Amino acid sequence: MKALVNGKFILPNREDNDIAVLFDEKIIDIIPKNCLPSGIETIDVNGQYVMPGFFDQHIHGFCGFDTMDATSEAISAISKGLAKVGVTRFLGTSITASLETTAEKFDILRQYINKFNDGAVMEGINMEGPFLNAARKGAHDEKFIIECNYNFVKKYDDIIKVVTVAPDMNGAMEFISMITQNTNIRVSIGHSSATYEQAKEAMHRGATVITHLFNAMSALNHREPNMVGAALTLPFKTELICDTVHVHPALFKMVVDCKGSDNLILITDCMMAGGMCEGTYSLGGLTVKSDGISARLEDG
Repeated sequence: MKALVNGKFILPNREDNDIAVLFDEKIIDIIPKNCLPSGIETIDVNGQYVMPGFFDQHIHGFCGFDTMDATSEAISAISKGLAKVGVTRFLGTSITASLETTAEKFDILRQYINKFNDGAVMEGINMEGPFLNAARKGAHDEKFIIECNYNFVKKYDDIIKVVTVAPDMNGAMEFISMITQNTNIRVSIGHSSATYEQAKEAMHRGATVITHLFNAMSALNHREPNMVGAALTLPFKTELICDTVHVHPALFKMVVDCKGSDNLILITDCMMAGGMCEGTYSLGGLTVKSDGISARLEDG
């Protein structure tokens, strides 16, 4: 047994500097620092933060690999790389591709769910696309965007944990109802030009999550609140990319004040360029250039 001491320990409702964490392979106890058992080995973390591992529910890739590579090498590298930056669980996130290609990749990925215990554990798939609005495609390849396909998603309801759908597209509302009534998959709405009322209807049909707030969605307007207004005022769990590139940091506190910590999900939406030096990479077959800080398609 060992003890972590002299850290800023993040507990559910406070930060505490006067405790110690006892652990072996798992945490054994959390006790006052002055109550350490005699003779125990201590690890002084010198004022660093100590907190539970992060769960990134929306991440496409890392360390030069993509979830849709769907190889043992790729998932292992992503898993080990994420563990080094404090992520202990993640949902491998897909990118828009043909249903044939997606099925091929999902069939392979199924064997890697909950397998790589020497790094972050991939607990399932976040299916982002192809059920999007092409006008809000972001970094998705428009030629593969299609209408919702319930039968396809149902086939993989053992591994898909979240699916993104644009609620303003043909058949989307019925799709949301069928998914939420017949599977345990969470429906996230995004990549959409939906109005406030359409987002609200999607919520009533069972959608519970907003895909990366502000990005690839209709903007807030004082007469038509649109997707952003729905995200901020309705009880959605709301993703936010806090890299200061996707969203201006001046908005962070406003979102926290509107949503509260229980309804805010910080994500990276990272791709294979994460953890790598500047260079040229790929996302869903599209060329991406990274300057080491941000990654952009060739058109910017």
